[in-house]
Amino acid sequence: MTPTRLALTALSLVLVAVGAYSVAALTPAAATPPTAVRTVGPLDATGALQSSYRITRRIGDGTCQLGSFQVGSAYRCASPQARQVLLDPCWPLAADSATMICQDKPWQARVVEVHLVGTATGGPTSRPASAPWGLALGRTVRCLRDVGAVLRVAGNLLAYHCSHHRDVIGPLQTTGTTWRAHVYRTGAHTATGEKSIGWQPVTIVWRGAPISGTGQQQSPPPAATPTVTSSSTTSAPPAPTETATATATA
Repeated sequence: MTPTRLALTALSLVLVAVGAYSVAALTPAAATPPTAVRTVGPLDATGALQSSYRITRRIGDGTCQLGSFQVGSAYRCASPQARQVLLDPCWPLAADSATMICQDKPWQARVVEVHLVGTATGGPTSRPASAPWGLALGRTVRCLRDVGAVLRVAGNLLAYHCSHHRDVIGPLQTTGTTWRAHVYRTGAHTATGEKSIGWQPVTIVWRGAPISGTGQQQSPPPAATPTVTSSSTTSAPPAPTETATATATA
């Protein structure tokens, strides 16, 4: 190949490379999808259990009080048959106010039916919870709000326990259309056992339907089921207080 042809070939390669770079520079980066906010509850608009929900257990000797830690305008219940686990949130059936339907995780259509010893205490309304009931990070990680957390990392309180050895610590960033959570990896060799892996987008936010608006359809539960830590009690539920510091508004 002659020097002239070599020079032309080299020039052509340079022009191709410059053109490809220009196209890439002009192509906008994929935008992060906005956070979806979903309100879920096991009862329909008439106060009956929705057909998409499945009762996995029936227990008695329940005592319930208005003021769900997870929802606000719902109930929380306790029973010796619940193995010291606080059932929260719970909703009264319209056809039988002495029966509560309690749901552990907002992304699952499994519920517990609780029969009360007496009448549930508290009026029909209560202030909403200060933070969402649950979060989804990406396609697989699911996070349940920890309302009794005492662990602090860098001055921030643990807010959510998640699947895949993840925790969310500190308040959520709720500015803009995409919310973000400061995610930590658990079991790390640190003083707190938590290691920051940075801020990550929240794909879904779940809130519980208030008693006055239980006719909310449940979204199909994701395939992944996280392991979470439930609050516990051996007696009637305490007065409603909020302990988690994560603050979000839909």
